[in-house]
Amino acid sequence: MEGGTMFGSGKRSRWLGSATAALLALPLVVVPPAAGATPPTTTPALFTQVTLVTGDVVSYSPNAVQISKPRPGVRYDSYRGPDGWHVLPSDAAKAVINGQVDKALFNVTYLVDNGYADAKRTSLPVIVDYDGKAAARSADRVAATDALPASKATRALPSIDAVALDVDKATAAQLWQAVVVAPSTQQRGQGTQRLLLDRRYSVDLAESVAQIKAPAAWAAGFDGTGVRVGVLDTGVDATHPDLVGKIAESASFVGSEPDAIDRHGHGTHVASTIAGSGAAAGGVEKGAAPGTQLVVGKVLSGSGVGYESEIIAGMEWAAGRSKIVSMSLGGPAPSGADPMSDAVTNLTASTGALFVIAAGNSGPAVGTIGSPGTSPSALTVGAVDKQEQVASFSSRGPVADGSVKPEIVAPGVSIVAARAVGTTMGAPVNDKYTAASGTSMATPHVAGAAAVLAQRHPDWTANRLKAALIASTKDLGRPVNDQGAGQVDVKAAIDETVTATPATVGFGVLEPGAGAQTAMLTYRNDGTADVTLNLTTRLTDPTGKAAPDGTLGLGTRSVTVKAGSQAEVPVQLTPGKAGRGSFQGLVTAVSADGSVKVHTPVGFSNGEVTNTVNFTVLGFDGKPLLRDAILWILPVDRKGADLQSYIIHGGGTLRLPTGRYYIALNFYTDEGPGLLETNAMVVKPDVLIDGASHQVLDLGTTRPVTVKTDEPGMESAVIGVANRTTADGAFWSFHHTAGVWDNNLYINPVPTVTAGKFDFQYTTTVTRSQLDVTVNGVAVHPDYLAAYGGGHDWIAPKKLKMFEGRRQLGIVYVGGGTAEEFAAAGDVRGKLVLVQANDMLTGAGIEAARRTAAAGAAGLLLFDKVWATRRSSGDSNELIPVGYLTHPEGVALVAALKNGKGNADVLGNPISPYAYHLAYVERGQVPANLTYTVRTGDLARVDSTYHATTEGMYATSFQRGGVPELMLVEPLMVPSKRAEYYGPITDRTAWTRFTSTDVAGQWEIMSARSAELRRGSRQSDDWYTTPMRYGQGEFFNMPTLPAPYLASRMGDSVYVFPLLQDGNNHVTAMIPNTAVLKTGLSRDGKPVTGIGGAPVTRFDVPADSGRYRLDLGYAPGGDYKVDTAWEFTSAPAAGTAAKGFACWDDIGEVPADKPCQALPTISVDYDLNLSATNTATAPGLGLIKFRPHHVGDIRTKVTSAKLSVSYDGGKSWLRGTQAPVGDGWQLGLVPHLRPGGTVSLRVEAMDKAGNKVTQTITNAYRLAK
Repeated sequence: MEGGTMFGSGKRSRWLGSATAALLALPLVVVPPAAGATPPTTTPALFTQVTLVTGDVVSYSPNAVQISKPRPGVRYDSYRGPDGWHVLPSDAAKAVINGQVDKALFNVTYLVDNGYADAKRTSLPVIVDYDGKAAARSADRVAATDALPASKATRALPSIDAVALDVDKATAAQLWQAVVVAPSTQQRGQGTQRLLLDRRYSVDLAESVAQIKAPAAWAAGFDGTGVRVGVLDTGVDATHPDLVGKIAESASFVGSEPDAIDRHGHGTHVASTIAGSGAAAGGVEKGAAPGTQLVVGKVLSGSGVGYESEIIAGMEWAAGRSKIVSMSLGGPAPSGADPMSDAVTNLTASTGALFVIAAGNSGPAVGTIGSPGTSPSALTVGAVDKQEQVASFSSRGPVADGSVKPEIVAPGVSIVAARAVGTTMGAPVNDKYTAASGTSMATPHVAGAAAVLAQRHPDWTANRLKAALIASTKDLGRPVNDQGAGQVDVKAAIDETVTATPATVGFGVLEPGAGAQTAMLTYRNDGTADVTLNLTTRLTDPTGKAAPDGTLGLGTRSVTVKAGSQAEVPVQLTPGKAGRGSFQGLVTAVSADGSVKVHTPVGFSNGEVTNTVNFTVLGFDGKPLLRDAILWILPVDRKGADLQSYIIHGGGTLRLPTGRYYIALNFYTDEGPGLLETNAMVVKPDVLIDGASHQVLDLGTTRPVTVKTDEPGMESAVIGVANRTTADGAFWSFHHTAGVWDNNLYINPVPTVTAGKFDFQYTTTVTRSQLDVTVNGVAVHPDYLAAYGGGHDWIAPKKLKMFEGRRQLGIVYVGGGTAEEFAAAGDVRGKLVLVQANDMLTGAGIEAARRTAAAGAAGLLLFDKVWATRRSSGDSNELIPVGYLTHPEGVALVAALKNGKGNADVLGNPISPYAYHLAYVERGQVPANLTYTVRTGDLARVDSTYHATTEGMYATSFQRGGVPELMLVEPLMVPSKRAEYYGPITDRTAWTRFTSTDVAGQWEIMSARSAELRRGSRQSDDWYTTPMRYGQGEFFNMPTLPAPYLASRMGDSVYVFPLLQDGNNHVTAMIPNTAVLKTGLSRDGKPVTGIGGAPVTRFDVPADSGRYRLDLGYAPGGDYKVDTAWEFTSAPAAGTAAKGFACWDDIGEVPADKPCQALPTISVDYDLNLSATNTATAPGLGLIKFRPHHVGDIRTKVTSAKLSVSYDGGKSWLRGTQAPVGDGWQLGLVPHLRPGGTVSLRVEAMDKAGNKVTQTITNAYRLAK
């Protein structure tokens, strides 16, 4: 960087990583490229709700992300790449891009996959990182952090000058405001620098002591006696015979497990690999350092995972008590802040402890070393097998700065070590031992070797121990980014008298054209005789191909190191001789008799040739843009492309490597064309950079995307999507919202893209405006924003005051709505009041509404004086109808009045009678004409009824095809009916429709079956009809996903995965917030213990056949509940899942070819013929249709069905009158006697094989006049 500044420089500036673009002295802020994370082995195939640190609630599935509860005034950008979905609220974008806030806090894929979803946690663990400029004790830091709203400090992390805290999700927006948006004086005084996600890390699973020559060291009298080794893992089984007497201290840092007992097995395996006595195997299975004592810190739970703050706390504890700290854990190295690696570096410097850390199991790909093994102070360990071949799973180097990692390897394949009691980790050998593979298993071998060496040299600290272990390795002849210096050799380490410093030579990432580089290598001879060393070099790329001759050289090929002295040898690098990329090698020094052999790894990377690219950003007025915008740059012609993002205004300069790029600008303004809220996209999908370049991003070239429909309407839930694929087929998707309400999306025309794939998508919903006001020919369309609330309450079930129908009202302008202005306006009773509030964000609008209601006015129209289009909501619609205007609408209305008074034509439409759900896809281009005209006859019509027992708000959304996309919800008052039009219908594409609700705290997203819609077709659909119950779904939430079996058997386990269904068989896998779902299984009358919980419960059962009963109890709150009991016979599974269905275990969906069997649970469908309020008329006769049947490939015929009815909440039951009406349906006749009462239903059915179901729905529906 030349002459500029970068956020976060100074302390821990290396967290910014190495970007391919160098920032020059113009007002840009750079964020490092996003590293593509390894995809999880399983992804939840359902909508999962997760709350962001901003308080925004997102519903996530692999194919779609929905902003469940958008905040008024906030826009949402989203992008999807190899590392998942990122959702970026507009008030977070700058803080994320400039590094103040960890972008992982907005990676909803990572959050869901790693246990941060709302169903898993009610709080969000974060780390508040300080910049070190404000001197403070840890206690003061904790006190300052604990004073923050919506959170509680959990521990201080002094090694990285940070504090961990849990953020209450329900009030997270308060913390966001206090730390990021408007930090307090106290917080600024503490020097807060970053807000980071407290990431989860896990265990690194994938003849050994003899292989590293440990027995020879023992024979020489060195077995680690007197040395303490810290083991940070899942705890330890201190009762295991191999570890009795080996544990010096233990402590747990896992909040949910306060003891150090190992319930996983990994920690015990690691501990015994270091210090095990082998007592349970007659001394055979000894650890590498059986004389050492262990300091065990439990930092990972019984499931093998732990939070970053817990691990760092354990590191701080162990480093003060141990000479060596072994860490067989890790995760993908973050592209930004990496507190764990920093903790390793800082603690090594302050305590002298050597951290021995697993490289990770993400090989054989290059550059896959995990954190915290990326720390330069760590001794990072890869794995080899018994044949001394590098294991395929072992992570490879180099790290981002070109340094050599791993530095060393050790046995890590099929390692037999102690098995903790009651655990099944690895492949159990017997009740005392288990075999496991991974760099986790290699790491304790090296930790043990370090303990033996520390006994030999008790005065040595981390740097000397590390250097000696690396120098004395056995070179296996593999590329250094695979093996480091080689395999650890304990005997050679304790015998070696000559060592080299530094332990590794790293030249870093060099600029193109960099000249010769020199580093000094110092050999130290602690022996009693002079030693002459002959020096050789080898240097290869990651594939093992030798670098050109002359790239790596030495100042001398022979050097004599006198006894008790040292000698220097220049290591010379001529990078220009090698091509672009990374290179690693060894400098090997050998004495004439071979008794001394010293290895030193060497590494560097040649950077790419870059080109100067000047950017100019112009506003809508053609002048340089003075406000912040987001600049996205994505290389599209290379594999493993990383997205770069910047904050830019006016212009800036970057240096970019030669290649093709997707370049896009995203700009939000409330002062855009026509003073309307505008989200503008300037997109250049295929820009060739092969020399100096000037890129102009001109907002003036953008055009509004508009839709014209047969019926008048306002657009809402507007989303623009730009999709781009890269050379390796990676799909990147950039989503930009123009708001939940009527706002503008602008984009520039784009010529046809021929290289790779590009498309533009536009989705919107058009509905009738809820309120039309016309004064002297000036028509405005206010919004009832109080209906949408804010944050977690945006779909609140409020009884809102709204105009309905047409009326003529007087209208009076009352200025800013102060008490004095109301008094001056005179009598406003029965009139419409117009107020220009002075910044509604301060609550001025709510106060004006209260004054208006008190004055007896008919209603209020509000617009903001400060913001051009800012719309603020409040609770005032419960008092009086309050419509919110845009600033231009308000100004126009004032101008239409004479002396502040006039007459208004008011037309109220609280519920739109129609909705157009429209999706347009432009393949390969963005056309110049972005006005879409749609005719109702060209669309598919669905007459939808939204049932609700109480008045409130639902939200609807839709998806065209299976293309991953961000979905905004369109709010809808319920109960209601409307005609919904979908289209345009241009091909045989499946459409999926969703409805979500938060009535009475019940949150879920229900889905209709994905189906092709035909032009001109018409159908009906009823949502949230009674009865709501759990059972076997016939489809799943997304078009391409098979429906999970309610109950399935795999081997000796029964898995239960119920879906919530309404009376029209819409489904969801989500459990409403306040609902209680109880699952039980019994065999031959005896209960079977369930393991896990929602959405999947596992029951382990005997291998033979048995009679089972499955019970599901669902109580959403109130007096409504459903109890279902299924009885069936089950034996071990045979066959596989039927087409369209899938078995799920407690990890996720199992492969389609895995043996599994659907259990014969009988489903019951219903048609209760209820009103939109889920009530029936009384007195009268109820027509109850029900159908017991099997779903999927079970063809057993249902032979009997019985309907019973209760009018006293299930205390007594009467047999209903029923008759078959075809296709398995039964029609029951149920007397409806008294208005105000309830009707409970019970269906009992049995099939030909004796499988049974009894479903009792208590207070299924109410009776109304």
